[in-house]
Amino acid sequence: CLLIKADLTVPRMASQAVPRIVGKWGGIDILINNAGGIIGENKFGEVSELDWNKTYQLNAGAPFFLSQSAFATMKKTRTSNGFAFGTGENL
Repeated sequence: CLLIKADLTVPRMASQAVPRIVGKWGGIDILINNAGGIIGENKFGEVSELDWNKTYQLNAGAPFFLSQSAFATMKKTRTSNGFAFGTGENL
């Protein structure tokens, strides 16, 4: 088990998670992005610009930067024959 504490709305922190995983297990075979949420007020008419930006970064940015970092590692180490990127949330 490897626990990584990171604010995934910060691209640098999302990207830094992958090397820690590789350091523990030697590579990445698959990455599944299965997290998301709404930051702040969740009533459509009351969402602030800051909350919207943070929510977007969590739901789109974090999976993108995690995937980008994982892809670079997977390509270099050839630990996977395929790669898929997707994100979503059920409200």
